[in-house]
Amino acid sequence: MSKKIEFWFDFGSPASYLAWFQLPKIAAARGATIDWRPMLLGGVFQATSNRSPVEIPGKGKWMLEDLPRWAKRYGAPYKRNPNFPINTLTLMRGAVGLQMRSDDRFLKYVETIFRAMWEGERNLGDATVVAAVLGEGGFDAGEFMAMVSDTAVKDKLKAVTQEAVERGVFGAPAMIIDGQLHFGQDRMEFIADRLVRDPDGVESACRATLDRFMAGLNAYDAAAMDAAMHFPHIRIAGGTVKVYGQAGSNPMDLFDKLRKEDDWKWSEWNEIKIVQRSDTKVHMALTYTRYRSDDSVLGVYESLYVLTLKDGRWGIQSRSSFGP
Repeated sequence: MSKKIEFWFDFGSPASYLAWFQLPKIAAARGATIDWRPMLLGGVFQATSNRSPVEIPGKGKWMLEDLPRWAKRYGAPYKRNPNFPINTLTLMRGAVGLQMRSDDRFLKYVETIFRAMWEGERNLGDATVVAAVLGEGGFDAGEFMAMVSDTAVKDKLKAVTQEAVERGVFGAPAMIIDGQLHFGQDRMEFIADRLVRDPDGVESACRATLDRFMAGLNAYDAAAMDAAMHFPHIRIAGGTVKVYGQAGSNPMDLFDKLRKEDDWKWSEWNEIKIVQRSDTKVHMALTYTRYRSDDSVLGVYESLYVLTLKDGRWGIQSRSSFGP
């Protein structure tokens, strides 16, 4: 059963825009669904005694400098809206109203408003501009205004905003997964990690392969290390590229060199994370620690391992390490 992300947002929040830009891609890659929860951020602030970061001079200055950095990382065409902050009451009523009507244009509306606000620099506090943006997005401005004037829609937005507060939301964007709240567009990595599923056993099989490889290394057993690999095997480390054509290609004096040159005794994985995967190939970002004979730390290193599935068995096809 796929996981669900509750996405609480307000169009007036630039951080909500950045989260919106990333979240559908993260969810799609991990088979998750998004429960779109438009709320009125001003109402949340009032109920929680919170306020916008831009109202705090130091924090506001930092945020306005930080958002473009995140946008660049995400590849988002973010632009600071010169009309910010903008009253989004009408816009959020529009989102809630479309949801109430089960209008299949809801996601189109969300995209239209977010892009106009944070890419087009449009003044969506001006009713004339809103009408123009809606028309460009294929919406009828007259029908829209009638909808957002409906008492039921107004009441619904109030109820949803109150629900957000009751669920622990204090700002935007907020994401809730399995009952756990994540706040801020800079929590996308945590969201991605929480959505990881392993229905086909690929992740567990790859982790077991890495554990066998490490056990062979710590036992000074090159043959056991070979058994966790596929050949030809490529290793990039220490400024060199080595290709092991077949099992037994690992230099048998490997362990003697490590012990004599570095006083190495053993190693362990610190972090193992899948960064990309298919049914037959997995890219894993790793960190590991090397220890001396007195168990002091020799060094902590980052690596990228590529594991492949061949003849029904997962094996390490290549290793690229920043270690020596």
